[in-house]
Amino acid sequence: MESPRKSEKLIPALQDEEALEIGRDGMPQEIWDDMVKNECKIFYMFMFLNGSVLWAYYSCLSAQDFYT
Repeated sequence: MESPRKSEKLIPALQDEEALEIGRDGMPQEIWDDMVKNECKIFYMFMFLNGSVLWAYYSCLSAQDFYT
């Protein structure tokens, strides 16, 4: 039993297999370039988002302890 490849599962079949560039999963070049250009900014944005979500989660946990 063989599993289908990632490109067969996630990306519709293309006429030309070389149209997919390895590593980008069919993402348009201009979007890929913007992601590479803003890589550091994106990293810190996700880190801030992660911290905010964890803060909210632990605030809810401590509120449960306070009101019980």
